[in-house]
Amino acid sequence: SISWTLGDTLFILTEDTLEEFPQEILELSRSVISYPNPAREYLSISYDAVNREPLNVSVYDLNGKKLFQSKITQKTNEIPLKHLATALYEIKITTTKNQLVKSFKIIKH
Repeated sequence: SISWTLGDTLFILTEDTLEEFPQEILELSRSVISYPNPAREYLSISYDAVNREPLNVSVYDLNGKKLFQSKITQKTNEIPLKHLATALYEIKITTTKNQLVKSFKIIKH
């Protein structure tokens, strides 16, 4: 079974492509959790990867402009948002090799 949330990256896997898709990315995307949404001062991001490789978190405005980037290396990380205006933002989480793990939108109050 497959579940999908608006804003999550969707991959179409077939028996032919399943072996080519990195299993680590599938595992990472299921283990990344962010909260709260809407957020005020901080966005907490938790992940429980097997090897805990560092991930990059980038915050974009709705025009696609990257506002800032940060590395997450702990099981739970706080991303500061208090310097941002009240708006809708896109968060992209990538590996150090720039492979997209998860993408979602948050509301900043």
